[in-house]
Amino acid sequence: MQRDTDDRHAGRVPAGDTAAMHCELCGPVWIHPSIAEVLPVVDHWPRALGCPWCFVRKAGGYIPRPSVAL
Repeated sequence: MQRDTDDRHAGRVPAGDTAAMHCELCGPVWIHPSIAEVLPVVDHWPRALGCPWCFVRKAGGYIPRPSVAL
């Protein structure tokens, strides 16, 4: 878990975070598939009110984004 936190602080997607979701505060972000599968899906996106990237956003750090098709 510490490695994942360190990766996020460095602006890197943790190795196991291969699923995309939409965070209400951060927008599209990468998360672990086990998290994405239990979230409600709206407009084909797993959605949540917060995410593991929120602390990076609050600190003004870089968040790598999944592609978003409109």
